[in-house]
Amino acid sequence: MRYVQYKLGERIRPGVLHDGRVIDLNDLLIALEYPHKDFPSLRYFIEAGKPAWQAISKGIEKALVSTYPRLEIGTGKGEVTLEAPLRDAHKLILLAGNYREHIREVGFNVPQRSEVVTPQFFMKPPSTTITGPGMPVILPRNGIWLDWEVELAVVIGKKGKFIRESDAMDYVFGYTILNDISERAFNSEIPNRTMREKDPFMDWLHGKWFDTFAPMGPVLVMPEDIPDPKNLQLTLLRNGEIEQDGNTSQMIHTIPYLIHKLSEIITLEPGDIISTGTPAGVGQSKGLRLEDGDIMECKIESIGSLINPVRAENQTKS
Repeated sequence: MRYVQYKLGERIRPGVLHDGRVIDLNDLLIALEYPHKDFPSLRYFIEAGKPAWQAISKGIEKALVSTYPRLEIGTGKGEVTLEAPLRDAHKLILLAGNYREHIREVGFNVPQRSEVVTPQFFMKPPSTTITGPGMPVILPRNGIWLDWEVELAVVIGKKGKFIRESDAMDYVFGYTILNDISERAFNSEIPNRTMREKDPFMDWLHGKWFDTFAPMGPVLVMPEDIPDPKNLQLTLLRNGEIEQDGNTSQMIHTIPYLIHKLSEIITLEPGDIISTGTPAGVGQSKGLRLEDGDIMECKIESIGSLINPVRAENQTKS
């Protein structure tokens, strides 16, 4: 099962992707005679819980073989474009340093055992950083060194706090692709700044928060279609050249452990996104940075491909 959000005209709606075409989620539930109010986004559908999910899962094949309308993806009249599957997530949580070779390439000591390392969580504002497939990543006018990070993102399906590691996978609704764009050389540009101990860290953190710095999508794939998330190939290409090529088996902290540890800090809610870190191959380690006109393609096995161009801020409309 592959869920999407799609845009037709000015309307953004949740849908199901099948054989390269989109079926409107709400219309499909009506056809299945499932009693519900309109779900304006996938987040609302996720919040509805298992009864709604099971209605789609059990009834979709019957509906698909009927004459039910399916929408073509494209840019022509009557065609739809795909959006980020979750533009209205409550929380977008990311992880720094979860692949040993990436830690090594950026100059830090590499831990050998996960149990002696704290997961380094941070957040991005979802309403302004999340952008969809095909949408430009904006090179900000005060940007210096933009970099790429292909990541597997986990979407939470139900509310939980102090979740046991052994139960954590029961809280997963699905998986998608996220590109954790980073401004590596951001400086607060305060004249004659007095540097405090944590100022370099804060500059690093602020460099994660720029608008459009979390491209996501194009689909949200269910766990039954990804039986082993611990063994997925991740690749990022820039202008057709492979820059990152790793595997989720290289993670220091596993998905169940991340959910467990994060739930000790905050309540996880349906539709929350946890991005699980990036493998080696970022631009900073090679002396490369994103430039206006670059094209990034993130690929994750069993999910698909997320493509985004890079555009300078002064060449885009506000």
